[in-house]
Amino acid sequence: MPRALLALVMFVTVLAAAAAARADVPDEAVTSCNNKQVGDSCDEPAGGACAMQKCSRARPGPDGHIESNEWDCLRCDADAPRTDAPGNTRIILGVVVGLALAAGGIWLALRKRPA
Repeated sequence: MPRALLALVMFVTVLAAAAAARADVPDEAVTSCNNKQVGDSCDEPAGGACAMQKCSRARPGPDGHIESNEWDCLRCDADAPRTDAPGNTRIILGVVVGLALAAGGIWLALRKRPA
């Protein structure tokens, strides 16, 4: 078998295997809602909030025919309403830490140094 043909066969085989392996990777809209509740903000590329939707997966059944399974799942939806206040806790925490650092710096600058 010529090398070029062997290389082409190997390339096609790798592409086919990669596509089959990708089938079990969950959607990014689903993984961005892991450990969250309905209405929590999510970081899916479009942004939005986690909403209860139907997820599905098609797999070959025992008889060789394709079977589709469907279940309820949390998925990031750009149009879903948010129930949390995005970023408020982080902003408050950042302000408190910043003020504490500034106060410490002022204290260090104004303290009396031993002679």
